[in-house]
Amino acid sequence: MISLTFKAMDESGIPVLDRWFDHSTLFSRLEPPTLQWLTYVRSTPGVFAWMVYDDSETIGHVQVDTEINGLGSVALVVNPAVQNKGYGRAILGALFERPELVTIKGLEGYVEQDNLPAQQCCLAAGFRATAHVPDKDGFLRYVKLQHLPIESPA
Repeated sequence: MISLTFKAMDESGIPVLDRWFDHSTLFSRLEPPTLQWLTYVRSTPGVFAWMVYDDSETIGHVQVDTEINGLGSVALVVNPAVQNKGYGRAILGALFERPELVTIKGLEGYVEQDNLPAQQCCLAAGFRATAHVPDKDGFLRYVKLQHLPIESPA
């Protein structure tokens, strides 16, 4: 059973991610983290980044940038050693439980057209494609809206 723990990103996560970015597929899709990036995350309101653990094993990294439109834009990296085991889906599913994200109305992610595993992960986590044609940069947009509690009339 997957039991996720989110820890706010700090300097100790950068060498871990550097090892993951040695994986050629990952390096071709995202930029590796730097101390400059970490400073940006820590100093920018509405930007959050976590290392994610299953027990003591580091299984993922996720960043959410909240946007003016009420959505959070997600960037997710799953440890290449544990991919295809449901961790990406579990991480995406747990984001709505994060206290930092209670005010967002949904999450969006952009996936390259040829990244079928990431597309399948988004769909398995309840995201839906907003178009079947990539944007001008070659990305498909996936969105999942938060199911907010229904307020009873006064």
